[in-house]
Amino acid sequence: MQRAKVRSIRRFLTGDACYRPETFARGYVWTAPELAQLLIDLEDNARTEFHRPSRESLYLGVMTAAPGRRGSEFYLFDGLQRALAITMILAFARDRLPFGYERARLNRMLFRKSLFGRARARIGLYGDEHDFLVRHILSPDATLQLPRSAEDGGARRILMSARFLHRAFQAFSADRIRELLDALLDRSAVVVSVCPPHEIGAAVSRARMLAPPPVEREQPPAPVMSITPRKIAVSTDAETLRPRKPRRDTRSQHPGSPDYRPHAE
Repeated sequence: MQRAKVRSIRRFLTGDACYRPETFARGYVWTAPELAQLLIDLEDNARTEFHRPSRESLYLGVMTAAPGRRGSEFYLFDGLQRALAITMILAFARDRLPFGYERARLNRMLFRKSLFGRARARIGLYGDEHDFLVRHILSPDATLQLPRSAEDGGARRILMSARFLHRAFQAFSADRIRELLDALLDRSAVVVSVCPPHEIGAAVSRARMLAPPPVEREQPPAPVMSITPRKIAVSTDAETLRPRKPRRDTRSQHPGSPDYRPHAE
């Protein structure tokens, strides 16, 4: 049986837990429409917060995870895109709040510090995609100056989403950002489902069956070379492929012959 618990976003991003995708899972694939829909839901939740007695009025789906090798590490089988989008929104909100204690509080939700003082992203990826996310989005003040370009793949999609959030947060005041944070952290929740160790194999099999096939990148077209057309005689006859002997002049060399032609000197 899986242990499922309802957790607010604030409780989901606090503590010692860090989440990574499974090795076969996709990277970041969300685009502007998905982020726009999430922001609209948060704004609607912020407007109606005074009319709903329940503290958790917006549910953002299920986060299915399995324990990793370390006790505080979990592998996400479902919910990675939502988790990454939430962390990106928190990073943009953190860099636009005026007070240091507000920024530090949000930064603790984005990074977890170990006993040795090394910060680690709570929601991460792998490889170059993870490095781009941490360096250009999650690090303090990173969203104030986004890079101009990124490599194709997940890093480029992260940059496109970051540009959309940059334009969206330009219209938000500090008070409006605090309302959105309250709607996201305290009035939104997810269902966290953790697989026991003896059910990890079945969960991996189900996730692999549901995972979409990898997208094959289109190869660029080969360069077209302009060649002047020429008539080339091609023969497959064995007789014609033999080396030809020089042609013998059959004209008569006698001056009195009717086909006699003097050779040019």
